[in-house]
Amino acid sequence: MDELEKVLQWNAQQGNDNFERNLKECMSMLNEKFKRNSYIAGFKILKDYYHIDYDFVGTAKALKNETDVQKQIDVLPDIKMQLENRDVKHVLLLKDIAYTRVQNYWSGVSFLHRTKNKEPS
Repeated sequence: MDELEKVLQWNAQQGNDNFERNLKECMSMLNEKFKRNSYIAGFKILKDYYHIDYDFVGTAKALKNETDVQKQIDVLPDIKMQLENRDVKHVLLLKDIAYTRVQNYWSGVSFLHRTKNKEPS
């Protein structure tokens, strides 16, 4: 989320020739991350168990398609606030770890094998 921090800094907009490029990179990064399977699964958990109904994917997609730079900038603090929520941070971090780290070590182990667990006995 370094890109988000970079864009949200107060002086990032002041005299920075790279600001629009940084903003575009931030929008792309948010879209890319929020479309990952780990994040989609995390958003479902947040909605079902924590009753957090924020539409991360829809908001990021709308921002990427928005042509008004100021409107993009105005929504970013809300996304950041949502991502800093303790429950959101906890769930997304654990899902990201499960999808990127644990799966690499445990793939093929029968009780953790995703397709085998879905098959009825």
